[in-house]
Amino acid sequence: MRSISFLWLCACTSPPTDATDGSWVDTGSTRLTSPTAETGNTRTGDTASSEASETGDTDTVAATAETGDTATTGPGVLEFEVIAEDVEGFFSAGVLGDQDGDGVDELLVAAGGYLWSVAPPAPQAVPPTLTLLAADASITDAWGATFDPSSSGDADGDGDLDVWLRTYSDVHLLTTLPSTPTTPDLAATATIQISASSVANVGDIDGNGSVDLFVIDKLTGVVHWFEAPFSGILTEADALASWEGTLHPNHTTTNAKVASVGDVTGDGLPDVLIGSQGVGRAWLVSHPAPTDGPLDGMAVAAYGAPEGSIGSAVSAGDLDGDGTVDLIIGREFAASTLPAQSTWYTTDAVSGVSLIDTVAHTTIHQVDGDVGKCENTAVTDLNADGADDLIVSCPYGYYESHVFVVHGPIPRGTLELPAAATFTLADVGYPETHYGAHLAVTDIDHDGDAELAIGATVDSTYVSFPGQARLVFTELP
Repeated sequence: MRSISFLWLCACTSPPTDATDGSWVDTGSTRLTSPTAETGNTRTGDTASSEASETGDTDTVAATAETGDTATTGPGVLEFEVIAEDVEGFFSAGVLGDQDGDGVDELLVAAGGYLWSVAPPAPQAVPPTLTLLAADASITDAWGATFDPSSSGDADGDGDLDVWLRTYSDVHLLTTLPSTPTTPDLAATATIQISASSVANVGDIDGNGSVDLFVIDKLTGVVHWFEAPFSGILTEADALASWEGTLHPNHTTTNAKVASVGDVTGDGLPDVLIGSQGVGRAWLVSHPAPTDGPLDGMAVAAYGAPEGSIGSAVSAGDLDGDGTVDLIIGREFAASTLPAQSTWYTTDAVSGVSLIDTVAHTTIHQVDGDVGKCENTAVTDLNADGADDLIVSCPYGYYESHVFVVHGPIPRGTLELPAAATFTLADVGYPETHYGAHLAVTDIDHDGDAELAIGATVDSTYVSFPGQARLVFTELP
Protein backbone atom coordinates (compact mmCIF):
# COMPACT_ATOMS: atom_id res chain seq x y z
CA MET A 1 0.00 0.00 0.00
CA ARG A 2 1.25 3.49 -0.83
CA SER A 3 0.30 6.32 1.47
CA ILE A 4 0.39 9.88 0.22
CA SER A 5 1.37 12.91 2.17
CA PHE A 6 0.55 16.51 1.51
CA LEU A 7 2.05 18.99 3.93
CA TRP A 8 1.14 22.60 4.49
CA LEU A 9 4.01 24.74 5.67
CA CYS A 10 4.00 28.34 6.74
CA ALA A 11 6.99 29.68 4.96
CA CYS A 12 7.30 33.28 5.82
CA THR A 13 5.86 36.73 5.82
CA SER A 14 4.64 37.96 2.52
CA PRO A 15 2.32 36.67 -0.14
CA PRO A 16 3.36 36.69 -3.76
CA THR A 17 3.23 40.36 -4.59
CA ASP A 18 2.15 39.95 -8.19
CA ALA A 19 -0.58 37.44 -7.55
CA THR A 20 -3.39 39.83 -8.18
CA ASP A 21 -5.86 37.01 -8.61
CA GLY A 22 -4.99 35.34 -5.31
CA SER A 23 -3.57 32.31 -7.02
CA TRP A 24 -0.46 30.25 -6.50
CA VAL A 25 3.12 30.27 -7.40
CA ASP A 26 4.62 27.32 -9.04
CA THR A 27 4.84 24.53 -7.86
CA GLY A 28 7.31 23.35 -9.90
CA SER A 29 7.12 25.91 -12.39
CA THR A 30 5.50 29.27 -11.91
CA ARG A 31 5.71 32.56 -10.15
CA LEU A 32 2.45 33.23 -8.41
CA THR A 33 -0.31 30.83 -8.74
CA SER A 34 -0.86 27.61 -6.99
CA PRO A 35 -2.08 26.09 -3.83
CA THR A 36 -0.40 23.03 -2.49
CA ALA A 37 1.31 22.42 0.71
CA GLU A 38 3.64 20.23 2.43
CA THR A 39 6.25 20.73 4.97
CA GLY A 40 7.73 18.85 7.37
CA ASN A 41 9.56 17.99 10.36
CA THR A 42 7.05 16.37 12.56
CA ARG A 43 4.72 13.51 12.53
CA THR A 44 1.86 14.35 14.81
CA GLY A 45 0.15 11.54 16.62
CA ASP A 46 3.46 10.61 18.17
CA THR A 47 4.49 14.07 19.22
CA ALA A 48 7.46 14.72 17.03
CA SER A 49 10.04 17.41 17.07
CA SER A 50 11.79 19.13 14.23
CA GLU A 51 15.52 18.86 14.40
CA ALA A 52 17.64 21.53 12.79
CA SER A 53 21.36 21.23 12.26
CA GLU A 54 23.58 24.02 11.07
CA THR A 55 26.41 23.63 8.65
CA GLY A 56 28.13 26.88 8.00
CA ASP A 57 25.35 29.31 7.16
CA THR A 58 22.90 26.68 5.98
CA ASP A 59 20.04 25.46 8.15
CA THR A 60 19.08 21.87 7.45
CA VAL A 61 15.86 20.47 8.83
CA ALA A 62 15.85 16.69 8.94
CA ALA A 63 12.55 15.07 8.10
CA THR A 64 12.83 12.11 10.43
CA ALA A 65 10.43 12.54 13.33
CA GLU A 66 11.50 11.54 16.80
CA THR A 67 8.99 10.38 19.35
CA GLY A 68 8.94 11.71 22.86
CA ASP A 69 9.49 15.33 21.88
CA THR A 70 6.91 18.01 21.28
CA ALA A 71 6.82 20.17 18.19
CA THR A 72 5.78 23.75 18.72
CA THR A 73 5.17 26.60 16.35
CA GLY A 74 4.81 30.32 16.73
CA PRO A 75 1.46 31.93 17.43
CA GLY A 76 -0.78 32.18 14.40
CA VAL A 77 1.44 29.90 12.30
CA LEU A 78 -0.65 27.80 9.92
CA GLU A 79 0.93 24.36 9.65
CA PHE A 80 -0.71 21.03 9.08
CA GLU A 81 -0.23 17.76 7.30
CA VAL A 82 -2.60 15.75 5.15
CA ILE A 83 -2.11 12.07 4.44
CA ALA A 84 -4.09 9.66 2.28
CA GLU A 85 -3.71 6.11 3.47
CA ASP A 86 -5.25 4.07 0.65
CA VAL A 87 -4.53 6.09 -2.50
CA GLU A 88 -1.48 6.07 -4.75
CA GLY A 89 0.15 9.08 -6.39
CA PHE A 90 1.23 12.43 -5.03
CA PHE A 91 -0.75 15.34 -3.69
CA SER A 92 -1.47 18.61 -5.39
CA ALA A 93 -4.06 21.14 -4.27
CA GLY A 94 -6.28 23.87 -5.64
CA VAL A 95 -7.41 26.97 -3.78
CA LEU A 96 -11.09 27.85 -4.14
CA GLY A 97 -11.09 30.97 -1.99
CA ASP A 98 -12.92 31.60 1.28
CA GLN A 99 -16.13 29.71 0.64
CA ASP A 100 -17.52 29.86 4.19
CA GLY A 101 -16.43 33.35 5.22
CA ASP A 102 -14.04 32.31 7.99
CA GLY A 103 -11.08 34.18 6.50
CA VAL A 104 -9.28 31.04 5.32
CA ASP A 105 -9.36 29.66 1.78
CA GLU A 106 -10.82 26.21 1.30
CA LEU A 107 -8.81 23.62 -0.60
CA LEU A 108 -9.38 20.82 -3.02
CA VAL A 109 -6.70 18.18 -2.57
CA ALA A 110 -6.08 15.72 -5.42
CA ALA A 111 -4.30 12.39 -5.57
CA GLY A 112 -4.71 9.09 -7.36
CA GLY A 113 -7.96 9.92 -9.11
CA TYR A 114 -9.66 11.32 -6.01
CA LEU A 115 -10.36 14.82 -4.72
CA TRP A 116 -11.19 15.87 -1.17
CA SER A 117 -12.49 19.13 0.24
CA VAL A 118 -10.15 20.25 3.02
CA ALA A 119 -10.80 23.08 5.46
CA PRO A 120 -7.42 24.17 6.87
CA PRO A 121 -7.37 23.80 10.68
CA ALA A 122 -6.75 26.68 13.04
CA PRO A 123 -3.12 27.25 14.09
CA GLN A 124 -2.10 24.85 16.86
CA ALA A 125 0.98 24.37 19.02
CA VAL A 126 1.44 20.90 17.52
CA PRO A 127 0.56 20.91 13.81
CA PRO A 128 -2.31 18.45 13.23
CA THR A 129 -2.46 15.61 10.75
CA LEU A 130 -5.57 15.19 8.61
CA THR A 131 -6.12 11.65 7.34
CA LEU A 132 -8.05 11.11 4.10
CA LEU A 133 -9.59 7.92 2.71
CA ALA A 134 -10.80 7.15 -0.80
CA ALA A 135 -14.28 6.47 0.55
CA ASP A 136 -14.55 10.06 1.79
CA ALA A 137 -13.56 11.74 -1.48
CA SER A 138 -15.69 14.59 -2.85
CA ILE A 139 -14.83 13.74 -6.45
CA THR A 140 -13.96 10.29 -7.81
CA ASP A 141 -12.95 8.88 -11.19
CA ALA A 142 -10.61 11.84 -11.69
CA TRP A 143 -7.72 9.75 -12.96
CA GLY A 144 -4.49 11.69 -13.16
CA ALA A 145 -6.02 14.55 -11.15
CA THR A 146 -3.48 17.36 -10.77
CA PHE A 147 -3.64 21.04 -9.86
CA ASP A 148 -0.90 22.98 -11.59
CA PRO A 149 0.72 25.88 -9.73
CA SER A 150 -0.88 28.50 -12.02
CA SER A 151 -4.28 26.83 -12.10
CA SER A 152 -6.14 29.13 -9.67
CA GLY A 153 -7.79 32.45 -10.46
CA ASP A 154 -11.14 34.11 -11.02
CA ALA A 155 -12.21 32.36 -14.22
CA ASP A 156 -15.88 33.35 -14.21
CA GLY A 157 -15.64 36.99 -13.13
CA ASP A 158 -17.57 36.68 -9.85
CA GLY A 159 -14.67 37.84 -7.68
CA ASP A 160 -14.06 34.40 -6.15
CA LEU A 161 -11.17 32.04 -6.81
CA ASP A 162 -11.79 29.16 -9.19
CA VAL A 163 -9.44 26.34 -10.09
CA TRP A 164 -8.64 24.28 -13.17
CA LEU A 165 -8.22 20.53 -12.60
CA ARG A 166 -6.14 18.55 -15.05
CA THR A 167 -6.89 14.82 -15.54
CA TYR A 168 -5.52 12.29 -18.02
CA SER A 169 -8.12 13.16 -20.64
CA ASP A 170 -9.59 16.60 -19.85
CA VAL A 171 -9.22 19.96 -18.12
CA HIS A 172 -12.10 20.85 -15.76
CA LEU A 173 -13.08 24.23 -14.32
CA LEU A 174 -14.24 23.95 -10.69
CA THR A 175 -15.93 27.06 -9.32
CA THR A 176 -17.46 25.66 -6.11
CA LEU A 177 -16.77 22.89 -3.64
CA PRO A 178 -19.01 19.87 -4.31
CA SER A 179 -21.39 19.19 -1.42
CA THR A 180 -21.91 15.51 -2.29
CA PRO A 181 -19.60 12.96 -3.95
CA THR A 182 -19.54 13.35 -7.70
CA THR A 183 -17.33 13.06 -10.79
CA PRO A 184 -15.29 15.78 -12.52
CA ASP A 185 -17.69 15.98 -15.47
CA LEU A 186 -20.64 16.64 -13.17
CA ALA A 187 -18.79 19.01 -10.84
CA ALA A 188 -17.22 21.14 -13.57
CA THR A 189 -18.58 24.41 -14.89
CA ALA A 190 -16.59 23.80 -18.07
CA THR A 191 -14.64 20.87 -19.47
CA ILE A 192 -11.94 21.23 -22.13
CA GLN A 193 -11.45 17.92 -23.92
CA ILE A 194 -7.67 18.04 -24.16
CA SER A 195 -5.12 15.76 -22.50
CA ALA A 196 -2.85 18.45 -21.09
CA SER A 197 0.72 18.51 -19.79
CA SER A 198 0.22 21.90 -18.12
CA VAL A 199 -2.50 24.50 -17.55
CA ALA A 200 -2.24 28.13 -16.46
CA ASN A 201 -4.74 30.86 -15.69
CA VAL A 202 -2.75 33.70 -17.24
CA GLY A 203 -4.99 36.68 -16.53
CA ASP A 204 -5.97 39.14 -19.24
CA ILE A 205 -3.00 38.86 -21.60
CA ASP A 206 -4.55 40.84 -24.45
CA GLY A 207 -6.15 43.61 -22.41
CA ASN A 208 -9.73 43.07 -23.57
CA GLY A 209 -11.15 42.50 -20.08
CA SER A 210 -11.56 38.71 -20.34
CA VAL A 211 -9.63 36.05 -18.41
CA ASP A 212 -7.34 33.88 -20.54
CA LEU A 213 -6.24 30.27 -20.13
CA PHE A 214 -3.27 28.45 -21.68
CA VAL A 215 -3.51 24.68 -22.15
CA ILE A 216 -0.64 22.61 -23.57
CA ASP A 217 -1.79 19.48 -25.38
CA LYS A 218 0.37 16.61 -24.14
CA LEU A 219 -0.15 14.54 -27.31
CA THR A 220 0.48 17.20 -29.95
CA GLY A 221 2.61 19.77 -28.14
CA VAL A 222 0.26 22.55 -29.25
CA VAL A 223 -0.32 25.48 -26.88
CA HIS A 224 -4.00 26.48 -26.96
CA TRP A 225 -5.20 29.92 -25.89
CA PHE A 226 -8.75 29.95 -24.54
CA GLU A 227 -10.66 33.01 -23.40
CA ALA A 228 -13.58 33.48 -20.99
CA PRO A 229 -16.48 32.88 -20.70
CA PHE A 230 -15.89 29.19 -20.02
CA SER A 231 -18.95 26.96 -20.09
CA GLY A 232 -19.99 23.46 -21.15
CA ILE A 233 -17.84 21.22 -23.33
CA LEU A 234 -14.94 22.88 -25.15
CA THR A 235 -12.45 21.45 -27.63
CA GLU A 236 -9.35 22.73 -29.41
CA ALA A 237 -11.68 24.16 -32.04
CA ASP A 238 -12.89 26.66 -29.41
CA ALA A 239 -9.38 28.02 -28.81
CA LEU A 240 -8.75 31.66 -29.69
CA ALA A 241 -5.36 30.66 -31.09
CA SER A 242 -3.08 27.62 -31.17
CA TRP A 243 0.72 27.49 -31.48
CA GLU A 244 2.83 24.40 -32.10
CA GLY A 245 6.41 23.72 -31.08
CA THR A 246 6.72 21.98 -27.68
CA LEU A 247 6.73 18.37 -28.97
CA HIS A 248 9.99 16.81 -30.16
CA PRO A 249 9.47 15.09 -33.55
CA ASN A 250 10.80 11.80 -32.16
CA HIS A 251 8.59 11.87 -29.05
CA THR A 252 4.97 10.83 -28.64
CA THR A 253 4.17 13.22 -25.76
CA THR A 254 5.45 16.45 -24.24
CA ASN A 255 5.84 17.45 -20.60
CA ALA A 256 5.97 21.16 -21.47
CA LYS A 257 5.19 23.67 -18.71
CA VAL A 258 3.40 27.02 -18.77
CA ALA A 259 3.40 29.74 -16.12
CA SER A 260 2.01 33.23 -15.70
CA VAL A 261 4.97 35.48 -14.89
CA GLY A 262 3.42 38.91 -14.45
CA ASP A 263 4.33 41.89 -16.62
CA VAL A 264 8.00 41.42 -17.46
CA THR A 265 7.92 43.33 -20.75
CA GLY A 266 6.51 46.53 -19.27
CA ASP A 267 3.43 46.86 -21.48
CA GLY A 268 1.01 46.75 -18.55
CA LEU A 269 -0.30 43.26 -19.38
CA PRO A 270 0.65 39.88 -17.88
CA ASP A 271 3.12 37.73 -19.79
CA VAL A 272 3.48 33.96 -20.07
CA LEU A 273 6.58 31.75 -20.00
CA ILE A 274 6.47 28.34 -21.68
CA GLY A 275 9.20 25.69 -21.39
CA SER A 276 9.68 22.37 -23.12
CA GLN A 277 12.46 20.14 -21.90
CA GLY A 278 11.79 17.78 -24.82
CA VAL A 279 12.87 20.33 -27.41
CA GLY A 280 15.22 22.24 -25.10
CA ARG A 281 13.54 25.59 -25.52
CA ALA A 282 11.59 28.26 -23.63
CA TRP A 283 9.37 31.02 -25.00
CA LEU A 284 8.09 34.31 -23.61
CA VAL A 285 4.62 35.25 -24.90
CA SER A 286 3.49 38.86 -24.49
CA HIS A 287 0.28 40.48 -25.79
CA PRO A 288 -0.14 37.81 -28.47
CA ALA A 289 -2.24 38.12 -31.61
CA PRO A 290 -5.13 35.62 -31.92
CA THR A 291 -3.60 33.82 -34.89
CA ASP A 292 -2.34 30.26 -35.26
CA GLY A 293 1.28 29.39 -36.02
CA PRO A 294 4.58 28.25 -34.50
CA LEU A 295 5.59 29.38 -31.03
CA ASP A 296 8.89 30.63 -32.45
CA GLY A 297 6.95 33.07 -34.59
CA MET A 298 4.55 34.23 -31.86
CA ALA A 299 6.92 34.60 -28.90
CA VAL A 300 8.66 37.91 -28.21
CA ALA A 301 11.64 35.97 -26.86
CA ALA A 302 12.93 32.43 -27.25
CA TYR A 303 15.71 30.73 -25.31
CA GLY A 304 17.75 27.69 -26.26
CA ALA A 305 20.84 25.86 -24.98
CA PRO A 306 23.84 24.27 -26.70
CA GLU A 307 22.81 20.78 -25.62
CA GLY A 308 19.09 21.36 -25.19
CA SER A 309 17.01 20.11 -22.24
CA ILE A 310 16.16 23.52 -20.76
CA GLY A 311 12.53 24.28 -19.99
CA SER A 312 11.84 21.69 -17.29
CA ALA A 313 10.67 24.51 -14.98
CA VAL A 314 9.56 28.07 -15.69
CA SER A 315 9.03 30.87 -13.20
CA ALA A 316 9.83 34.52 -12.53
CA GLY A 317 10.79 36.90 -9.75
CA ASP A 318 13.23 39.63 -8.81
CA LEU A 319 15.94 37.33 -7.49
CA ASP A 320 18.82 39.81 -7.66
CA GLY A 321 16.88 42.66 -6.05
CA ASP A 322 17.46 45.18 -8.82
CA GLY A 323 13.78 46.06 -9.21
CA THR A 324 13.41 44.15 -12.50
CA VAL A 325 11.56 40.86 -12.73
CA ASP A 326 13.82 38.03 -13.90
CA LEU A 327 12.76 34.98 -15.88
CA ILE A 328 13.81 31.66 -14.35
CA ILE A 329 14.26 28.64 -16.61
CA GLY A 330 15.11 25.20 -15.25
CA ARG A 331 17.22 22.47 -16.74
CA GLU A 332 16.42 19.19 -15.03
CA PHE A 333 19.07 17.24 -16.91
CA ALA A 334 22.17 19.39 -17.11
CA ALA A 335 24.59 19.40 -20.03
CA SER A 336 27.10 16.56 -20.09
CA THR A 337 29.95 19.07 -20.11
CA LEU A 338 28.88 20.39 -16.71
CA PRO A 339 29.39 18.77 -13.32
CA ALA A 340 25.84 19.77 -12.43
CA GLN A 341 22.89 17.47 -11.96
CA SER A 342 20.37 20.26 -12.65
CA THR A 343 20.64 23.96 -13.42
CA TRP A 344 18.54 27.14 -13.11
CA TYR A 345 19.17 30.12 -15.37
CA THR A 346 18.01 33.64 -14.48
CA THR A 347 17.76 36.33 -17.13
CA ASP A 348 16.16 39.73 -17.64
CA ALA A 349 16.53 39.54 -21.43
CA VAL A 350 12.96 39.58 -22.76
CA SER A 351 13.33 39.96 -26.51
CA GLY A 352 14.93 38.14 -29.41
CA VAL A 353 16.32 34.61 -29.73
CA SER A 354 19.17 33.74 -27.36
CA LEU A 355 21.19 30.90 -25.96
CA ILE A 356 20.29 30.94 -22.29
CA ASP A 357 23.85 30.54 -21.06
CA THR A 358 24.86 33.72 -22.89
CA VAL A 359 22.04 35.95 -21.55
CA ALA A 360 21.69 34.51 -18.05
CA HIS A 361 23.09 36.83 -15.40
CA THR A 362 22.79 34.17 -12.69
CA THR A 363 23.30 30.43 -12.99
CA ILE A 364 22.65 27.98 -10.16
CA HIS A 365 23.91 24.40 -10.47
CA GLN A 366 22.92 21.48 -8.26
CA VAL A 367 26.16 19.48 -8.18
CA ASP A 368 25.62 16.76 -5.58
CA GLY A 369 25.12 13.39 -7.28
CA ASP A 370 23.38 11.98 -4.21
CA VAL A 371 20.75 14.73 -4.39
CA GLY A 372 20.08 13.97 -8.04
CA LYS A 373 17.89 15.80 -10.51
CA CYS A 374 15.68 18.70 -9.46
CA GLU A 375 12.46 19.60 -11.16
CA ASN A 376 10.12 21.97 -9.28
CA THR A 377 10.59 25.68 -8.68
CA ALA A 378 8.72 28.37 -6.76
CA VAL A 379 9.52 32.02 -6.10
CA THR A 380 8.28 34.31 -3.33
CA ASP A 381 9.60 36.63 -0.62
CA LEU A 382 9.73 34.15 2.27
CA ASN A 383 11.16 36.42 4.94
CA ALA A 384 9.53 39.74 3.96
CA ASP A 385 12.85 41.49 3.35
CA GLY A 386 11.71 42.82 -0.01
CA ALA A 387 13.77 40.34 -2.01
CA ASP A 388 12.34 37.31 -3.76
CA ASP A 389 13.66 33.90 -2.72
CA LEU A 390 14.16 30.82 -4.88
CA ILE A 391 12.74 27.47 -3.74
CA VAL A 392 13.58 24.27 -5.63
CA SER A 393 12.76 20.63 -4.96
CA CYS A 394 14.79 17.55 -5.79
CA PRO A 395 12.42 14.67 -5.03
CA TYR A 396 14.20 11.71 -6.60
CA GLY A 397 17.55 11.50 -4.86
CA TYR A 398 18.51 8.06 -3.60
CA TYR A 399 17.79 7.73 0.13
CA GLU A 400 17.12 11.46 0.57
CA SER A 401 14.87 14.08 -1.04
CA HIS A 402 15.57 17.79 -0.70
CA VAL A 403 13.87 21.16 -0.91
CA PHE A 404 16.40 24.00 -1.13
CA VAL A 405 15.83 27.67 -0.40
CA VAL A 406 18.19 30.36 -1.68
CA HIS A 407 17.23 33.66 -0.07
CA GLY A 408 17.45 36.79 -2.14
CA PRO A 409 18.87 39.04 -3.18
CA ILE A 410 20.92 36.37 -4.94
CA PRO A 411 24.24 37.71 -6.23
CA ARG A 412 24.77 37.54 -9.96
CA GLY A 413 27.20 34.95 -11.22
CA THR A 414 27.42 31.20 -10.72
CA LEU A 415 26.31 29.44 -7.54
CA GLU A 416 26.28 25.79 -6.55
CA LEU A 417 23.80 23.79 -4.51
CA PRO A 418 23.71 22.46 -1.86
CA ALA A 419 26.40 24.92 -0.67
CA ALA A 420 24.51 28.05 -1.76
CA ALA A 421 21.26 27.04 -0.05
CA THR A 422 20.41 29.21 2.95
CA PHE A 423 17.80 26.73 4.18
CA THR A 424 17.24 23.06 3.40
CA LEU A 425 14.41 20.64 4.08
CA ALA A 426 15.33 16.99 3.74
CA ASP A 427 13.28 13.82 3.87
CA VAL A 428 13.86 10.15 3.19
CA GLY A 429 14.23 9.78 -0.58
CA TYR A 430 13.82 7.19 -3.28
CA PRO A 431 12.45 4.54 -3.15
CA GLU A 432 10.59 5.34 0.08
CA THR A 433 9.58 8.96 -0.48
CA HIS A 434 9.41 11.46 -3.33
CA TYR A 435 9.42 14.59 -1.19
CA GLY A 436 8.86 17.67 -3.32
CA ALA A 437 7.05 15.99 -6.20
CA HIS A 438 4.76 19.02 -6.01
CA LEU A 439 5.80 22.49 -4.86
CA ALA A 440 3.92 25.77 -4.59
CA VAL A 441 3.32 28.81 -2.37
CA THR A 442 0.26 30.89 -1.49
CA ASP A 443 -1.36 32.70 1.43
CA ILE A 444 -4.52 30.75 2.24
CA ASP A 445 -5.21 32.46 5.58
CA HIS A 446 -4.66 35.99 4.20
CA ASP A 447 -2.38 37.01 7.07
CA GLY A 448 0.49 38.22 4.91
CA ASP A 449 2.58 35.09 5.58
CA ALA A 450 3.05 32.84 2.55
CA GLU A 451 2.55 29.11 3.03
CA LEU A 452 4.77 26.62 1.25
CA ALA A 453 3.15 23.48 -0.12
CA ILE A 454 5.20 20.35 -0.69
CA GLY A 455 3.55 17.22 -2.07
CA ALA A 456 5.11 13.77 -1.70
CA THR A 457 4.46 10.08 -2.11
CA VAL A 458 5.30 7.68 0.69
CA ASP A 459 5.63 4.04 -0.32
CA SER A 460 4.72 1.92 2.70
CA THR A 461 6.37 -1.08 1.07
CA TYR A 462 9.63 0.37 2.31
CA VAL A 463 8.72 2.18 5.52
CA SER A 464 8.28 0.78 9.00
CA PHE A 465 5.03 2.65 9.73
CA PRO A 466 2.57 1.84 6.91
CA GLY A 467 0.01 4.58 6.55
CA GLN A 468 2.20 7.21 8.23
CA ALA A 469 3.59 10.14 6.30
CA ARG A 470 7.30 10.45 6.87
CA LEU A 471 7.45 14.16 6.26
CA VAL A 472 8.20 17.27 8.24
CA PHE A 473 6.48 20.44 9.38
CA THR A 474 8.66 23.47 9.93
CA GLU A 475 8.45 27.22 9.55
CA LEU A 476 10.84 28.59 6.99
CA PRO A 477 12.84 31.68 7.94
